[in-house]
Amino acid sequence: MSQRALRSPFRYALIWAVAVILAALLSACGTAAPSATIPATATSAAAPGATIPATTTSAPPTGTAATSPTIIPVTRTAATPATATRTIATTAPITTSLGVSVKLGGTATFPTDGLTLRFTTVSNDSRCPKGPGIACATSGSASITVEASAQGQGPTALFFTIPGLTDDTTRLTNLPSSFTIVNTFASYRIQLVSLEPQPTFPATPGPKDYTASLLVTKQP
Repeated sequence: MSQRALRSPFRYALIWAVAVILAALLSACGTAAPSATIPATATSAAAPGATIPATTTSAPPTGTAATSPTIIPVTRTAATPATATRTIATTAPITTSLGVSVKLGGTATFPTDGLTLRFTTVSNDSRCPKGPGIACATSGSASITVEASAQGQGPTALFFTIPGLTDDTTRLTNLPSSFTIVNTFASYRIQLVSLEPQPTFPATPGPKDYTASLLVTKQP
């Protein structure tokens, strides 16, 4: 047998072995599934020690809107001038009797004698009105207050009650005790002679209309 014939089986065996190896490799490559790339799912749990960046919200920052000032109208009230006190100064000394008329809120002064009389209040006026065809069951009455002061003696309230339908209390006699037309103060006798105006139907006097006529007599 020649040397060439001896090498032929060995060659065939080597080729076969290589073919088997190639076939095995090809088979392995064909059956292996291609590796799929699966994206990693991010979990909401942060790894310990990891720094989580702060999330910036899209909401705009809260701002303070400028508002227009509310204009409140101011009502201005004109000052009412104070009512001037009417003062009657009587320079003549009270030798016996002296009459004086004082409006409501007014003052009569007697500088020589140091006496002052101030007509302060009309507390009642229920006098029967004057007028034709008017008849009343009673004459009614009117009550006033006079504040008196003198040298060495402070202000003292004197109360008077005069009957209705009379113009001069000096003409009255047998006056009931319910009426007080005379008061004494210091060394003076003070009498309410009349209170004007008299009521008329249906009108009645206003507070500014009253005038008291007083008779001041110096007592011995």
